[in-house]
Amino acid sequence: MRCSEPALMDFCAGVMEKAGLPPEDAETFAASLVGSEMRGVPSHGITRLKAYFDRIRLGQVRPAAELSLVNGDQPGSTLLLDGNNGPGVTVAAKAMDRCLERAGEGGVCFAAVRNTSHAAAGWFYVQRAAARGMIGLSVCNTNPLTAPFGSGKPMLGTNPISIAIPADRHPGLLLDMATSAAARGKVDLYAKLGKPLPDGWIVDQYGRPSNNPADLLLGAMLPFGGVKGYGLALIIDIVASALSGAKNGRQITSFFNSPDPEGFKNIGLFMGALDVRKFLPLDLFKERVDGILDEFKRCPPAPGTAEVMIPGEIEHRNLLRARADGIDVPDNLLEELRSLAAIRSLPDPFARPGDA
Repeated sequence: MRCSEPALMDFCAGVMEKAGLPPEDAETFAASLVGSEMRGVPSHGITRLKAYFDRIRLGQVRPAAELSLVNGDQPGSTLLLDGNNGPGVTVAAKAMDRCLERAGEGGVCFAAVRNTSHAAAGWFYVQRAAARGMIGLSVCNTNPLTAPFGSGKPMLGTNPISIAIPADRHPGLLLDMATSAAARGKVDLYAKLGKPLPDGWIVDQYGRPSNNPADLLLGAMLPFGGVKGYGLALIIDIVASALSGAKNGRQITSFFNSPDPEGFKNIGLFMGALDVRKFLPLDLFKERVDGILDEFKRCPPAPGTAEVMIPGEIEHRNLLRARADGIDVPDNLLEELRSLAAIRSLPDPFARPGDA
């Protein structure tokens, strides 16, 4: 079934308000999930709504927690922030906004954030920087799901990295990727759809390659690019945890387990922005970026490939298509969301014409 962006936004925001988020935070949360859905990244979209709601209901996330500054009112380009166990999406968005404010003054600002929870997709935060003419970066650590190169034991998270660079004629460059071969949410999505995994994503508990999503329960994700993905994931784990005072990956338990005796997660974030205007006029920078991206768009495609794509370009096209045609909600997810709406006495945005 297809659903419009406004209807899905209203529904997701309504659910999060029922969970206890202030209205503005609920809107931010909805924008992250619906935006991922529209960009063709359903693993970080509305399929996660019920899990986020349940974690708050179980007391593992404080819905109205405020972000606080730990390293005082000192001026400069570094922030140490405490999320006070609030929702990861709103904590990360507010942390990036603080970085943007300081970067606008001094040219650059980076924040280390502790005591936060699962923050959904990183594109949502770095795009806030690009929209203001800045380069944005965000990394975070997660519970151990990925084996280091040369092992089958999960020791590192999927530890995503996200970078956004603004342009003018092009939608800009937006890289948002896990350091594992795939995001954990994609494995969960394949499981919900009853589909086998692509080769090279996971190994089972004995370290053998597997295409069965269920084998991840006792097995491990694989890093992308072998030793290269492993090295990058380890760096992210250290930067996100050691700088902020958050837990390292081995200390974090899965956000989506229910119930979780560990309670609050204390996941670490490291994010920030660089203001292009402190180096050169923004229009000139965007012109240069467009010129570089033009070179890649003119690059001859290999046999069987229609065109060379810029990181984030496929997702941008998906976004435009979803705005024009609506958002496709699979039947199994539709029923889950309808049940959530009924439990919380919310209007059903998925009602078909003629439904009673």
